[in-house]
Amino acid sequence: MSDENRLPDPLVILQKLPNNIAIVFRHYHYQNRYPLAHQLVEAAHRRGLKVLISGNLHLAKKIHADGIHLPSHMLKTRQARRIINRYP
Repeated sequence: MSDENRLPDPLVILQKLPNNIAIVFRHYHYQNRYPLAHQLVEAAHRRGLKVLISGNLHLAKKIHADGIHLPSHMLKTRQARRIINRYP
């Protein structure tokens, strides 16, 4: 998992990660979330890694991420129910 505090620049670890894993990109409040997420997806895909975008289906679709991660605080929201029902 990456976020502003734990792993501010997830691109730096891509070469060290094992094959067949997924990275959960959080960075909820990062000012440049879209460009960083887009760079991460492109770099990860070149390595054969998957990227899940946390909490934002629109961003995940826009940058061709491999899926979405719904954090526990979102599971009971109306938005999460729509996502779950639409993409089972």
